[in-house]
Amino acid sequence: MTNGLLTVSETARLLRVSNESVYRLCRKGKLGAARIGGLWRIPRAAVYQILQGAPTNVRIDLVEETDSVRVDPASTGDDV
Repeated sequence: MTNGLLTVSETARLLRVSNESVYRLCRKGKLGAARIGGLWRIPRAAVYQILQGAPTNVRIDLVEETDSVRVDPASTGDDV
């Protein structure tokens, strides 16, 4: 768990759901996740918002074409 991004397995453990449930949430855009190198990465802030019962509005912004990411919890993404 580094850089504020979680793997699918880490997210599933925190939410106490299956990996497939996390994949489903990622595909539906409910976690503000992004695919980095073909793997889903979920912002830690989005998981904490779900655990607190709040709708997530966290998203990952990819910076240029590198593996660098910026997690912006104050983003104005669509509320779900």
